[in-house]
Amino acid sequence: MNDTTQSPKDLQRKYRRYLDAEREAIALYSAMLAAEKEEYRTEVLRDLIAAEQRHAVLWAGKLGFPPGKMTQPRKTARVRLLGLLSRVFGTKRILAIAERLEGNDTAMYGGDPEAVEVMEEEVQHAETLRGLQNSHPSPHQEVARGGWESASNSGAYRAGVLGINDGLVSNFGLVWGVAGGTADPYIILLAGTA
Repeated sequence: MNDTTQSPKDLQRKYRRYLDAEREAIALYSAMLAAEKEEYRTEVLRDLIAAEQRHAVLWAGKLGFPPGKMTQPRKTARVRLLGLLSRVFGTKRILAIAERLEGNDTAMYGGDPEAVEVMEEEVQHAETLRGLQNSHPSPHQEVARGGWESASNSGAYRAGVLGINDGLVSNFGLVWGVAGGTADPYIILLAGTA
């Protein structure tokens, strides 16, 4: 839909949705930055925060808000949880989730002629996050801006999570099926234990 056919109220709603998404991204990357210990990742996260702040300033300006106030991080429950997970497990473990969130932002901007440049940057952010998941800095490159060489254990992590999930679902299905066939709690318990 062209901006000329959108009502002022629809435009305000759209810009507010965009601004909220950018402020949430600022909060997420700030939480990750606070938990990050590797210098090369902190530089990348600072760059991502700066880009998201530029996006927030753009949408705040379209809404007529002063940019300083409206570019503050938006700490949603999701951001708080991911920040906690970053501190406990490290930022590398939540990079895939952050990449998906960037993908959601890209999809949100899709088809909006006002957001073409922002959408292109969001695509680059997702690629940057994907690179961070599978890489560490090369010792022959500048740490903050250096090249990356692949070394990842995220495949094993995903396989472990899926394996645990599959095991739980299979066991639950077995116990549920036995419970449907008999009311004897000892048989149900025996099936679950087996």
